[in-house]
Amino acid sequence: MPWHNFRCQQEIPKRAALVSGLAYWIVGGIAGLIGLVGLILAAEGNREGIALVYWGGLAIFAVIVLAEFWLIRLWFDHTTTSPKETLSKPAPPSSQDKAYDVVMDR
Repeated sequence: MPWHNFRCQQEIPKRAALVSGLAYWIVGGIAGLIGLVGLILAAEGNREGIALVYWGGLAIFAVIVLAEFWLIRLWFDHTTTSPKETLSKPAPPSSQDKAYDVVMDR
């Protein structure tokens, strides 16, 4: 069995089901505050002429921005269905299909 088929056959638990929506807001808010601290550090480092503090503050801010986008991705992965789930469900019959069948039978 090739390695890529093995990974697809494993049952993957929904990670986001363990975390409620409120937890995403709390983690995102704390991360946002840390990002603001990073920007304040970068401003102070620039004013004082300390390059390490300046670049360190910008690095903290950049990491927090990436973490915020990661949280957004986790939330949307939690709320949307995967293409496999969509394809496995049969389409409900519509009334237009019945009308088309009646016209074709004449």
